[in-house]
Amino acid sequence: MKAFFCETPTSYTMPKLNSTKKRHDIVRRNFDSLCKRHPQWRIDALIEKTHQRTGYATRTIEGILRGEFERD
Repeated sequence: MKAFFCETPTSYTMPKLNSTKKRHDIVRRNFDSLCKRHPQWRIDALIEKTHQRTGYATRTIEGILRGEFERD
């Protein structure tokens, strides 16, 4: 059986920089929408709800919001 190689890039071969930026945008959008809807909530509650919505670890969400993963 011959090996099959796809010449066109697919969604799972997205460059790391683009997928990271997309992940950061998703987390920020979810967090911002929660902040607008629930301004009385504590930050850790907003982060926990963002975790439940996106599935990313709370530490990862905190790092994204603080800008720890940004490239120069």
